[in-house]
Amino acid sequence: MNNNIKVLIADSNNDFSQALMDVLKRREGIEVVGCVRDGTSAIHAARDTEPDVIVMDIVMPPLDGLCAIREINKLDLAKRPNIYVTSKFSSRSEE
Repeated sequence: MNNNIKVLIADSNNDFSQALMDVLKRREGIEVVGCVRDGTSAIHAARDTEPDVIVMDIVMPPLDGLCAIREINKLDLAKRPNIYVTSKFSSRSEE
């Protein structure tokens, strides 16, 4: 029986996705089950792979991470995945 933690990556940034995938694939006990670039694909991949963990970018065209999370939570999955939200958004306050 495979007891690996199944991880789905959903991020529109190719460099970040590839770097994260490279790191995770070197870890024993972790299996990357998919890497998608938009929220719609994340919903389909979550349904198809039933991951334990989803690393989700909050800003993805055309369907953003928040909308994708809402839809993933509506899926009839055997186990609800833990979802970790990422973002490259930054704000600089001017004084």
